[in-house]
Amino acid sequence: MDPADDEHLSPDKQIDIAKKMYIGGFFFLPWLWLVNFLFYKEYMNKPNTPPIVKTYVYRSLAGFGIWTVVFFIWLSVYLVNHNSWGAGGDKIAVNIPKGV
Repeated sequence: MDPADDEHLSPDKQIDIAKKMYIGGFFFLPWLWLVNFLFYKEYMNKPNTPPIVKTYVYRSLAGFGIWTVVFFIWLSVYLVNHNSWGAGGDKIAVNIPKGV
């Protein structure tokens, strides 16, 4: 299905999908925000796209960007400091590397 083909999705369906993906991103599924943006980027330049869809899509992009920045900040802090956290740093690790 070509997202630029307006015959496939009515404005009501566009709103419904964009809203569900936007809300879904708040349940620790930020990849839904990225998918929401990528799916609707072709619709964004269409004059008949409902303004609320554009709002959901731009907020999804902003949410994904913020989540990505926060994730990489946390990753950097963890990678630099996890050894100094002792057992607590090991408990939150998925894979504890075996060292000498």
